[in-house]
Amino acid sequence: MRTRVMLLKTTDQFTNLTTGAMGYVDMVDSVGTVHVTWDDGSSLGLVPGEDEFKTWPVLDQAERDAAVVAGRAFGDNLMETLYDSMFAALEFAGDDGEALARLLRELDPDSEETDAATDRVYHQFTLGLVAEILGINDPTTIEAIL
Repeated sequence: MRTRVMLLKTTDQFTNLTTGAMGYVDMVDSVGTVHVTWDDGSSLGLVPGEDEFKTWPVLDQAERDAAVVAGRAFGDNLMETLYDSMFAALEFAGDDGEALARLLRELDPDSEETDAATDRVYHQFTLGLVAEILGINDPTTIEAIL
């Protein structure tokens, strides 16, 4: 994993770097100077406490792939938990499945097979719940998460 850096302010009066300059951390030496290769090709060591800068990690491809796999596993577990919760709520309410089947037939009267309609209802319910929990309003983003 590499570390990205953005210059906020420097005390070096001889640099051409300006606020917002971006680069990658090369190393931190024994006295704490953060050595950076800047996107413009220059190099300048930043001194914590004198210079102001912001850093954040940048994942390599393998790390990004692992994060995607972990996110999908989380989504699968969330879906399973939501389905179990919905069925438990129906059972608690004494629903033997007929009320749900009626609702599904009303939502999709042309469907002879209610399983597909059931899956659509659960999927829409899950999308709505995830959107509410995460505060995301974009359906495309939620679909990508799940």
